[in-house]
Amino acid sequence: MKKSKIIAPALGVLILSTAAAVTGTVAWFTATRVRTIGMNGISAVNPEQGLKLTYAKAAYSSPVTIASSTGHYTANTGVVEEGATLTVSHVQLRDASVNMAASDPAVFGSVLDETSGDLSAIAAKDFATPDSKQYDGEDVYFATAFELKFSVDRAESGYKQHLIFDESRSSVTAPAAASDETKSIKKAMRVGFKTSSDWFVWAPFTSDAVGTTADVSLRYVTAAGDATGASAYTTAFYTSAQIILGNDTAAVSSSYAADTASVDSLPALATVTAYAGYLGELSTSDLSVKVVTWFEGTDSSCVNTAEALAEEFTANLNFCMRKSKTA
Repeated sequence: MKKSKIIAPALGVLILSTAAAVTGTVAWFTATRVRTIGMNGISAVNPEQGLKLTYAKAAYSSPVTIASSTGHYTANTGVVEEGATLTVSHVQLRDASVNMAASDPAVFGSVLDETSGDLSAIAAKDFATPDSKQYDGEDVYFATAFELKFSVDRAESGYKQHLIFDESRSSVTAPAAASDETKSIKKAMRVGFKTSSDWFVWAPFTSDAVGTTADVSLRYVTAAGDATGASAYTTAFYTSAQIILGNDTAAVSSSYAADTASVDSLPALATVTAYAGYLGELSTSDLSVKVVTWFEGTDSSCVNTAEALAEEFTANLNFCMRKSKTA
């Protein structure tokens, strides 16, 4: 009996202890179903290089006026801000000739015999000085010039980027003239482009051809002088690499193809620099382009007696970037 009395309470304690363990708080196994990752340094970038027009102003004291229709442009400094759309207003022009091959474009004008009206000489002129004769009380000039500066917004490796005049997207609208003589003057219109290393001329309406025959071929004055004789003025003929012909229309086929997706398949550097509209290599530093406008006196269409054009010419010049291999 003594033994039973000892064991019974012990069992009772054991039972009570087991019950307490089951009914208390229990930590079950768990599993993490979600993981959180922090991120920083997220930014959107445009990997494409953008063509920037940073500067526009009259060159060689030419009497042009530049204004912005959209965006901000500072006329006195020539600074062009992103998004600005510019218009260059010209003055009245008479016949002239411009040598774009000279270090600075050289301007020449005709000197007529006051009795016969025939050409007696070719004289050196400049952009800033008007002709001695006026029309409707306003000055008449021989040519106009303005300067543009282009760059890219950042440097890139793996290829070179170049500035091209895109004649296929550029356009000229000629005035609705009343007579054949005033209509034909458009064929003598010239727009010249010059950088420190390259130059060319756009003739959007010409009917002449590149060659070596003085009466019909595209040419320009290189030195002043008399009309005839030992001290006669001299001319040079454009080569096909120096002039872009419109063939009597303001839009012509582009002389280059679109960029390819692969850098390895880009055209060679020599191929791009050989384009007629090539203006130079682009970088984050400014590339200066002088733009000169005149009516070429040596063009066969410029020989007429019309007093004036009925309306003004308007034009849109398009510039674009073109990639090439680095070598």
